[in-house]
Amino acid sequence: MSEFINKLRDQKIKINDNGWPSGFYKYFCSNTCYNNFADKHAEQIIKIEPRNEPLETPIEDPVKTKHETGYGHTYYNTTIKERVDTSME
Repeated sequence: MSEFINKLRDQKIKINDNGWPSGFYKYFCSNTCYNNFADKHAEQIIKIEPRNEPLETPIEDPVKTKHETGYGHTYYNTTIKERVDTSME
């Protein structure tokens, strides 16, 4: 494992100058190259900095409200409220 991390940190990666200012296209020539790399090394990369908590903002259960138009069509509005943590740590 540490051998992979050292190789990943020490390896010089050619940066593509293909007009894309950021993102993985700086390091990979296409989606296929990126996907091949990710398929091969995903578990090892995750071990570098695992996530035990989600990064998403916690929300209450979304509430769907059903509406009907004057023409008989149905649509829904979804209300999402951010969850407020009231626990004292």
